[in-house]
Amino acid sequence: MGATSFLSGAEGDVKVVAEENQKFMKWAQDTMNQINALGESTPPPEILYPMILQSFPMKGNPVLDHHPTHAVHHRRFALSEAFRSLPDVLQQLFTQHLMTAHLPYLMQEAQTGLGMTGLMTGMLPPSPGQRQAGENASKGAPAQGGGPGGAVGPFGSEKGGQA
Repeated sequence: MGATSFLSGAEGDVKVVAEENQKFMKWAQDTMNQINALGESTPPPEILYPMILQSFPMKGNPVLDHHPTHAVHHRRFALSEAFRSLPDVLQQLFTQHLMTAHLPYLMQEAQTGLGMTGLMTGMLPPSPGQRQAGENASKGAPAQGGGPGGAVGPFGSEKGGQA
């Protein structure tokens, strides 16, 4: 077996979005071929649309997806000639994915200033043996100083004298 390669940082997110875009394009082309093969026996749009929707290949993940990256790279893909040459109904499905799977979370991040990574980090309890910020390992006292809030005077003690 080959060694597992882990992409660091944004490269991994961009790779996932590029794979999604390719998967969508292959699905769109296959869907168009299937519809064209039906010829005159193509069902009416009210029957065809739910059938197409059932096979839609893109599913967002509210926790794992980096929504700013998805929004930018899906939009760039949607500006391509290949995408713009697709039938409107397929373009609309892609746009619907962007609007429901990524933009709500992007808006939430803009309002709170925190993305899912920040929110998840804040919710995780410290590991056993890990200290909270500012906690002294031996007594649970502030990590520095002995004054109110752990403050140290300018000369090393609470009252400005020598330590």
